[in-house]
Amino acid sequence: MRGGPSWEWSFPDFDDLCRDWVHERFPDRNSTILDLGAGGGKYRNLFSDYPNMDAVEIWPAWIEEQKLQERYRRVFCADIRQFVPARYSLIVAGDCLEHIRRDEAVPLLYRLRGLCDDFLVSLPYMSRQGEISGNPHEAHQQQDLTRDLVLLEYPMLTLLDDNERVGIFVGRQ
Repeated sequence: MRGGPSWEWSFPDFDDLCRDWVHERFPDRNSTILDLGAGGGKYRNLFSDYPNMDAVEIWPAWIEEQKLQERYRRVFCADIRQFVPARYSLIVAGDCLEHIRRDEAVPLLYRLRGLCDDFLVSLPYMSRQGEISGNPHEAHQQQDLTRDLVLLEYPMLTLLDDNERVGIFVGRQ
């Protein structure tokens, strides 16, 4: 999905739904949000009315290129598999879990569940992608995702909505 301008990195199909869900679930605009795998900062743009938003991005070049330090309260250059965040109201994993193996993503979500009130996950379905612009972390490790597979392999997630190319899921306590 990456390669073009930052707004092309992620399917926009459910952007309004995600924004509305977050606004309804977290009406206090001082709620804290952590954006895992911030990339081009799509979720910063979607939730621009939440000032207490931090980001984790593994690739230093994206942080610089996308000026993430200027857009988020704090930016952590780290691998989400090892990163241990503080407690947040919401953790967003928007188009990032497909970049790590399923056997790493499932325990990660279980761990994160205890560090937030809720989480929002966007996953592309049946999406093949390799390294982009020298960034090996862009390769998709879960190229076989479908709605049924996500619901089977990720029991902590509940489907919010989907179509043939992307699913939006929320955390389930």
